[in-house]
Amino acid sequence: MTYVKAKVANPYKINLKINIRFLVDTGAYLSIVPADILNKLGVKSFTKRLFRLANGQHIIRQIGTVRFYVGKYLGESEVIFGYKKDEPILGVVALESLGLAVDPRTQTLKPIEMYLMVSLKTMETKF
Repeated sequence: MTYVKAKVANPYKINLKINIRFLVDTGAYLSIVPADILNKLGVKSFTKRLFRLANGQHIIRQIGTVRFYVGKYLGESEVIFGYKKDEPILGVVALESLGLAVDPRTQTLKPIEMYLMVSLKTMETKF
């Protein structure tokens, strides 16, 4: 397991940032940020989603958007409003928006090579 320190901010009010220690979970699609922190940042829920827990139980959680800062990397992602007992989790959607991935040998975050699939017709030919 890998942990990382990251700052989170409301994408519309980026002057206020809060530091959080996240468990990096490549098996988690969305990240979890404690609801009290999201409320302090003024992040609003724009929808609710149904999730299935490991025990098969279904729960509904609110979803919002935050800006993540990990070192020199930044990205924005949807997040789950976490409850008090939920551990903060950095999921794969946030990792991809940050341009980072977990190196399985070192258990650290490394920048990923980004690919852009475009038609050759759309590319400028001047170099």
